[in-house]
Amino acid sequence: MWTVLPFGLLYLFPLGVFWAVTRGGNWCWFLPLLAFLVMPFLDLVWDRVSPSEAKRLEVSRLGEWLSDFLLLAFVPTQLLILALAVFEIPSRIANHGAFSAEVVGLTLSMGILTGGIGITLAHELVHRRERVSQWGGLLLLSSVLYGHFAVEHVLGHHTHVGTKGDPASARRGESLWFFVVRSVVMGVVSAWKIEKQRLERAGRAEKWQGGLHAHRMFQTWLLSALFLWAAFWISGATGVLFVLAQAVIAVFLLEAINYVEHYGLSRRILENGKPEPVQLWHSWDSHSRISSWVLIHLSRHADHHKYPARPFYKLEGSQQSPLLPASYPACVLLATLPPIWYRIMHTRLDRFSQIQQGRVGSQP
Repeated sequence: MWTVLPFGLLYLFPLGVFWAVTRGGNWCWFLPLLAFLVMPFLDLVWDRVSPSEAKRLEVSRLGEWLSDFLLLAFVPTQLLILALAVFEIPSRIANHGAFSAEVVGLTLSMGILTGGIGITLAHELVHRRERVSQWGGLLLLSSVLYGHFAVEHVLGHHTHVGTKGDPASARRGESLWFFVVRSVVMGVVSAWKIEKQRLERAGRAEKWQGGLHAHRMFQTWLLSALFLWAAFWISGATGVLFVLAQAVIAVFLLEAINYVEHYGLSRRILENGKPEPVQLWHSWDSHSRISSWVLIHLSRHADHHKYPARPFYKLEGSQQSPLLPASYPACVLLATLPPIWYRIMHTRLDRFSQIQQGRVGSQP
């Protein structure tokens, strides 16, 4: 059980938004500073003093139960805090102005919660087979109007990662800003095609009760519409605009993490014209402790792609994948500055490419 407890640090994020909503003032900037200043600094210091070996955790049955509880309990926690923020935002705008530091800080905090933590936990949940977990993930994704991710990520990204057919794999020399637009647009297109093909295989494309009603894209759009309707019911157009604004921030964070996780890495095309099987060296890893706890080992990404069904507490750091120069939050900041990002990452890519060529050349 004790090995799972550090993951509870992720609840600092809903607590931070709660403080921002109830206390206002400087508390509205607590979460942005925690996520993109304090955490990267602590990761940097800890990485230098005591590098992590990123071994798989030894987790008891009680620890497994606790890890599931941390995930599922977050779903109502995020939804309640989002509702509270929607209720409070009109008075904050009336008292301070729509573009005041307090309102901007609160909106950023909400987006960091729903995007940095909420989507990360949703990613874990939609990979699980239990229906309660999958619906929990879908609720979190729909609260940021991005429910199609549940379809495209599991059935699209994991199949096509590292190829030109994957919207979520960033190509070498592609800027974060261009990638985000491409990934968002093509991700929706990919999810729609995947779901259409699934229904056609099931023979449901022409039947309302078994077709549109069972269409997962329709389901998530309906859920997102219900979230917008609830925001309008609580706070009118102001509430809707707040939900849209935090969703934009959340989606940007998700796509920025996608960008970092696979930047410049690609799978070889075999003689039969198909890409090689997904390997540990097709994802960037980061072994920074604090951000890895908060992001429930999302940064052990190579192992996740090699074994997608593994729960987060069974993932381990790979010795065969390339390592990012810093923690996830720090790399997201670096990626917003393409010239600096390219200078750092292309050197690492070239070095890793030489290692890979030697590995392939040594095979019989």
